[in-house]
Amino acid sequence: MASLVPLITLSTFFDDTARVATAFPTHSESVAEGYLRDHIGDSSKWIAKFLLACGLLAQVAGTALVLCNIFPERGCDLLIWWCVLHPVLYSQVSNLEFCSETATLIGGLLILRAHVQPESRSAMETLPHVTSVSISGALACKTPRRSARQQLLGRALLPSLYTYHLFRTLVANITSREHRQSHSIEMYVVDTLLVVLLALGVAFITVGLRSRACALLLAFLNGMLLLTQHPFWRFMGAQTLAELPPVPYIESLDLSRVEPRHVVDIHRYLFFQGLSTTGALLLLALYGPGELAVEEHEAILNLPVETRKD
Repeated sequence: MASLVPLITLSTFFDDTARVATAFPTHSESVAEGYLRDHIGDSSKWIAKFLLACGLLAQVAGTALVLCNIFPERGCDLLIWWCVLHPVLYSQVSNLEFCSETATLIGGLLILRAHVQPESRSAMETLPHVTSVSISGALACKTPRRSARQQLLGRALLPSLYTYHLFRTLVANITSREHRQSHSIEMYVVDTLLVVLLALGVAFITVGLRSRACALLLAFLNGMLLLTQHPFWRFMGAQTLAELPPVPYIESLDLSRVEPRHVVDIHRYLFFQGLSTTGALLLLALYGPGELAVEEHEAILNLPVETRKD
């Protein structure tokens, strides 16, 4: 599990590298027609190609460094910087859902970074042989303050996507007349329960109270949501837009130029972005909240800590 979860967290970078590398001209044109064209003009095409090439190198190098355990903290740094640049490069800064997904991914990378840097690895090596249930509490005792601060920042960013959906639901229930007219009392009750549960989950993860259990539950729900909302493999080969689910909101997207393959590509991107979010939540469930948390020694799902017998 400790080897699989980082792979899940990095899955969006594998997919993004493959998508951009196999459709480089299309992606460079998309980047050039955004913010770059507004600020640079005719030179935007060449700069877009250069920045995309740098992004590809950053993702390949970052994932390789993390997975090969060669300066993995530097690999995380490369991926974090690419995440920061990504919404700007693709002109999605005002797309709050896109930015919140990026912030969630950065939170997961920070949690991963806190556990791959040398001081955390040396702390792990000094631990006795224990089950995975007891690993977070034991590691938290050894984790240096710098790593603990990274975990705290990671926990604060990790629920960003859920915070966005929380506020969007609240705003729709309060301000949208069409939303109110289409909702029955029963639907409002369901919305209220979901908002309360989501708010509690976000708060618990941020402060480190039952954060492992909350992260595990959200990871499961997020995985189920991905399978129902973005099953891109079901629509590969579609000939018309009518065969596809609705196009998600993408800033500056010209719907008149959208083809079925573009919609499938968008859902593929969102699927792997969500899969990485699931991986980030599993990282928290696996490693625990760290030293700077209300509940530092949480045993997930209240399972007792047991010493493994050799």
